[in-house]
Amino acid sequence: MLLERARQDPTAGVRLAAVDLLTGRPLLGPATRDLLIGRAAEERDPIVRLRVTRSLARLGDPLDPAVVECLAEQVRRDPDPNVLRAAAQALARHGGTDGLVETLSRRARRDSYAGIRLAAVETLSAYGDPGVVTDVLLECIESDTDPAAFDAAVCCLIARGETAMAVTLRLMRRLADRDPAIRARIAAALGEHFGNDPEVRLLLVGLVRDDPALEVRRCAAAQLAANLADRTGVRELLMRLVDDEDWEIRRTALLALARHYGEDTRTRPLLVRLAGQPDPTVRGLAGQLLATLPNTSPDDFP
Repeated sequence: MLLERARQDPTAGVRLAAVDLLTGRPLLGPATRDLLIGRAAEERDPIVRLRVTRSLARLGDPLDPAVVECLAEQVRRDPDPNVLRAAAQALARHGGTDGLVETLSRRARRDSYAGIRLAAVETLSAYGDPGVVTDVLLECIESDTDPAAFDAAVCCLIARGETAMAVTLRLMRRLADRDPAIRARIAAALGEHFGNDPEVRLLLVGLVRDDPALEVRRCAAAQLAANLADRTGVRELLMRLVDDEDWEIRRTALLALARHYGEDTRTRPLLVRLAGQPDPTVRGLAGQLLATLPNTSPDDFP
């Protein structure tokens, strides 16, 4: 009855419950194995299919060759990112990595679904050969159009710590990308991980000044303010940005100046001027920051 329910019940929740009940019953071992292998290929509901995959991974150690082939097929073709992750992890745990890295590399490079590319990148980074993985990840940061997959590739490469120059060069080249979401991610990665490079700082300053997308300008300004405010040329930029047309950029610059340059002789007059502006939002923040400066007196407030 359980086998029949798991195979044919029209309700996904019933099929899911039947799979759970069947898993781990020794007397039904071969029948359960065959059922799970069949459901892995035929089940349309991704939640049930994920449970099937996890159940297959628990069917013994070493895994039956038919189970290994079923999991490998899921890595090759399944359209759900969570199923791909579960199948790849199961194969890696049980030593069935023949062809796994090649398959994950192909899906990371070519799959049309961004979620699959992201899952492949993350899984590949955990289990793949370092040389192969690095090449795939560098290709992803050069060409992947999905911000999440791009971020994952950048983070994995940085965690490896051996390809800083290659990553930096590719990020800088990709600043010509038309997608502002990608350019914003590039600005964040450059500022957070490579801000010590003077050329990177100049690029971030240029993005704040010239990029047509507000999202990119905000991200670059945030990186300069948070990580590079004490570097040459950044203070002067922050002083100019307090009058930017965008409130978020103005706010970022004001907070950074008060935090990093509260004792600078130019900061107090600047805040006094802004505390007298008609815009209540600007006036309020400038007044709050002015009150935090050392030796502030009531006469400083307009």
